[in-house]
Amino acid sequence: MVLALLRVRHPDPERVEAAIDRAVRWNVGMQSKNGAWGAFDADNTSPFPNRLPFCDFGEVIDPPSADVTAHVVEMLAEVGRAHDPRARRGLAWLLAEQEPCGAWFGRWGTNYVYGTGSVLPALAAAGIPPRTPPSDGPSAGWSGCRTTTAAGARTSARTTTRSAGPGAAPPPPRRPPGR
Repeated sequence: MVLALLRVRHPDPERVEAAIDRAVRWNVGMQSKNGAWGAFDADNTSPFPNRLPFCDFGEVIDPPSADVTAHVVEMLAEVGRAHDPRARRGLAWLLAEQEPCGAWFGRWGTNYVYGTGSVLPALAAAGIPPRTPPSDGPSAGWSGCRTTTAAGARTSARTTTRSAGPGAAPPPPRRPPGR
């Protein structure tokens, strides 16, 4: 919402600014101790509620996720707070959560495309440059990930996902919730 409000021409700009300020303060207050953000609550990571008998419909906790954290970091960068310690903690968490193949899992989009597609704009907005050439592992930066096909050929994730066919590398395994 903040990103949209930043682009609105409103007859009462002070009112828009006040709404943005409130939203930024609220989001900053929702940061979890580990530096990341969940969708509805801070530090809501206890596995206990999942064991309650009426919780047979899936996960009921709200652990921090790469997609939500990325949205908040991008918002902080867009309002000029990319170097705020809270934004930097969020960035550090995001970089630590990068999968070995270079992707990020998006809990709310329930896939790697959504997670990675949320994180990359946040990293760019916060001034984190892509590292080239990409290499294997979390230190690969975010410019792409390389993977090995069944035939042993090295390819980038961009071509693998677009032209996955015989011999293409399988997608990374789905992460368990709350990791």
